[in-house]
Amino acid sequence: MKISLSDACTIAIEQSNMAIITDYDLWLIICRLFVSRQIAGRMINIRNKLPDTQHLSRTIRVLSKEGLLKPDTDFGTRIFRFTNLPDHTPEELACYVDPFCYVSHLSAMEIHGLTDRTPKTLMLTTPSRQIWRINAKEKERRDFGERPQYVVPEGISIFPHYKMPKKIRGRPIDTLQSKFIGDTEILRSPVAAISTIGQTFVDMLATPHLCGGMPHIMDVWDNEIEVHLDA
Repeated sequence: MKISLSDACTIAIEQSNMAIITDYDLWLIICRLFVSRQIAGRMINIRNKLPDTQHLSRTIRVLSKEGLLKPDTDFGTRIFRFTNLPDHTPEELACYVDPFCYVSHLSAMEIHGLTDRTPKTLMLTTPSRQIWRINAKEKERRDFGERPQYVVPEGISIFPHYKMPKKIRGRPIDTLQSKFIGDTEILRSPVAAISTIGQTFVDMLATPHLCGGMPHIMDVWDNEIEVHLDA
C-alpha cells in the first residue's frame, strides 16, 4: 500500500535527524521524493510528474495538524521544530539554519581546551551578506544538481532567517560577519562546524577583543603554542 507524501516526508526528516527544518529543507526533501517515488521500501502516492508549492504548503499543513511541525520558538515562522526528534545543541541549531556559519573565537577556544574561561555568549562567524548569497546559490545548484525543473520556486527563500536571533535555547548569540572565512572542521555532529585549532590561533591575533583580550591571548600562546605548533 502506498503512503502519503506527508508520511514520506516524516520518514525522510527522521532519517536525516533534523530536529529543526526550514521550508527550503522541506522543499528539497519533497523534490527528492518526487525523483525516487519511494522511501524505506514503500512507494509514495504521487500523481504529479513535478512538485509545486501546493505540495509544500499541504505537507506543512498536514504535519502541523499532526503536531509534528511547529514554528520554532527561537527562529520564528518558516523555520520549524520537528517534534519527533530530540532537540539539538545551540551550535547545531545555528549551523542548521545558517549552513555557512561556524563556532569561532572564545567559544572555539573553550571547545578546543585552549582557555579556562567560559564565554557568556556563543560566538559565531558567518560570511558577509554578499558572500553568503553567493554560497547559498552554489548550495542550491549542488542540492538540485542536473534537475533545473526543481529550482526553488518564488516565495521560498534559502535559509530565510540568515540573521541569527539574539538567543538560541536561552544561550546568547554573538555573530561576526566577515569577508574572510577561516578553516573549519566538524564539531560533534555532521552539521555543526568550528574553526580549526590553527585558525583559532590566527583569530586570536586578528580579533583579540573577541578572544578574551590580548593579555589572555598571550597567556594562551605561552601555555599552548608548543603543543599545537604544527596546526
